[in-house]
Amino acid sequence: MIFHSSLSSTQKLWILIFMFLVACVLVAGPLGDILVALSQGETLEEALVAFGYAPSPIPTPIPPTLQVDVTACLEGNDLVIKIQFDRPLTGQGQLWVYSGGGSDFLTQPDATGFQEETNYFSEFEDFRSAVDRWEVSNPTSSNPNGISIAGTFLLIPLGGEASTLDLVFVEFSMDVLECNPIEPLPPTVTPSPTPNPDGTPAILNSQCLSPQQLMIVFEFQQPVTGLYELFVNGAPYQIAPVPDQPNRLFFFGAAPPGGGMPTIVMRTLPDQVVVLEVTDYSVPQCDFQSPSNPGGGGDDYVPPPLP
Repeated sequence: MIFHSSLSSTQKLWILIFMFLVACVLVAGPLGDILVALSQGETLEEALVAFGYAPSPIPTPIPPTLQVDVTACLEGNDLVIKIQFDRPLTGQGQLWVYSGGGSDFLTQPDATGFQEETNYFSEFEDFRSAVDRWEVSNPTSSNPNGISIAGTFLLIPLGGEASTLDLVFVEFSMDVLECNPIEPLPPTVTPSPTPNPDGTPAILNSQCLSPQQLMIVFEFQQPVTGLYELFVNGAPYQIAPVPDQPNRLFFFGAAPPGGGMPTIVMRTLPDQVVVLEVTDYSVPQCDFQSPSNPGGGGDDYVPPPLP
C-alpha cells in the first residue's frame, strides 16, 4: 500500500532534522550510558547503581538472628555451664556466673591458685577456630542442688575493633539441678496369683486300697471344672473319676512306706499352678496290718467304702 504525503519538501526536511537531534540526545544521555554499560556485560542493576538511578549500595539480606542456648547442671560437685550456638563462631568468650540466695557455693582461684569460696566466678577463652559450643566447669564448695544462678556471656571478635553488631551478649538465670539425676527404681510388683476357678481344695480323708496303694480324697467347695494332677512324695497319683461326686477328686497311687506325713502337692493342668501343698497331713500305713490298721497288708484285704 502506498501513502501519498501532502507535505512539502521543506517540511519533510525539518522533520528529519528534529528526529536526528532527539536521537542524538537519547544516545548521548543517560539511556545511552545505560545501553553502553549493558553492552559491556554489566547487569541492569549494576548500571542503574552506576548512574545514580538506584540506591547505592543495594541492601543485602540480613543474616538470621544468632541463637544461643545456655544450660547449667551439677556433675558430682562441679557446676557445668554449657553454651550452645546455632552456628560455628570465633572470638573471645567471656563468662560471668553469680550464685543466688546469698550462698557462696562457687569457687574462684586466688593469687596463689587456691580455690576460695565466693558468690561468683568468671572464665575467659579465645576461640581462634570456629566452635559451636563452650563448656565451663567450676568446682562447688557445697551441693547447690535447687539453688538459682545468674550470669552473662559475651563473645568479642578477635583482632581489630569490635562493632556493636559483631558482639554476642546473653543474660541467663536458672535453677541448678543434677545433670543426670538417678531416678528411683520402680517398686517391684509381685503379681498376685490368679485365683483358681475351682477354689482351694481340702483333704477329706485317705485310706489304703491295698498294702501298696493309697487313696486320697479331696473336696472342693463347688463342682470341679478344671484338670489336676497329684504327687505324693514326688510320685504321681492317678485320678479315679467318680461322676456322682462333682465336688470331689479321688487320687490313688503308691502308698508311702510307713505312712507318716508325706509331701502332697496338687497342680493344675496344663499350666502347672500349685493349688495345694501339704506336709502336715498323716496318711495310714498301708504295708502293715494290725487291729488298729485293718487296711494293712493281706490278700483278703477289702478297702472300706468310699465316703
